[in-house]
Amino acid sequence: MINISKPLFDYRKNFRIIILVFFSVVILFSFTSNIVYGSGVSEGCGIFDIRSGCDLSGWMHLVIDVTATGLLALFLHSLASKHAKKLELIITNQENKRIRKEKFSNESLKNDLTALLFNISVINQTIKKHNASSVERDNLSQKIKEELGRLENISLTIQHTSLTSSDVIKPEALTVIQQIRRLIQSPVKFDDDVYSFNKYDEIKEKVTQVSNLLN
Repeated sequence: MINISKPLFDYRKNFRIIILVFFSVVILFSFTSNIVYGSGVSEGCGIFDIRSGCDLSGWMHLVIDVTATGLLALFLHSLASKHAKKLELIITNQENKRIRKEKFSNESLKNDLTALLFNISVINQTIKKHNASSVERDNLSQKIKEELGRLENISLTIQHTSLTSSDVIKPEALTVIQQIRRLIQSPVKFDDDVYSFNKYDEIKEKVTQVSNLLN
C-alpha cells in the first residue's frame, strides 16, 4: 500500500529549507544595506541606543531586522508544523476508517457468498430429487421456484454490498463477483418436465475464488 503520509514529511523538510533561505537572504540584504548607508550614528548617541533624538544606527537596524526575521521564521515554522500534524491526523483517521470499512465489507460479502453456496446446493439437490422421482414433483418444483427467488434476493444483496464498498474491495474480487451475478441470472433450465442446473459447478468455483480474494 502506498504511504500517503510520506509527502508531508518532504513538505515539512522543504519548508524548513525555504525558511532558511528566506532568513539568509533577509539577513544578507539587511547587513549590506545597513553597512552601506546606515552605519553612522547621531552625535552623542551610542551604536545600540534607542531613545528620542537618536537615529538608529546601521548595526541596530541589523539587530532589529534579524530579530524580526527570526521571529517570523519561527512563527511560520510553527504554523507549518501544526498544519502538517493536522493533515497527518486527518489522513490517519481516514485510513483507519477505510480499513474498518474494508473488513466489514469483506465479511459481509463472505456471509452473502456462504448463503449463496447453501442456496445453490439446495436447488441442485432438489432438482436431482425432482428429476429422479415420479411423485411429489409439484411440491419439488414449487420448492425450486422458492429457492430461485431466494437466490435472486441474495444476488441483489451482493450487488448492493459490492457497489457501496467498491472503493475498498479489490478490483479483481469485484470482477469475479460480477461474473457470479451473471451466472446466477436464470441459472436453471426446464425442458420436457426436467430441470437442469449446468452452471452449478462453475458458480461454486467462482465463489471459492472470490472468497480467497476477500481474505
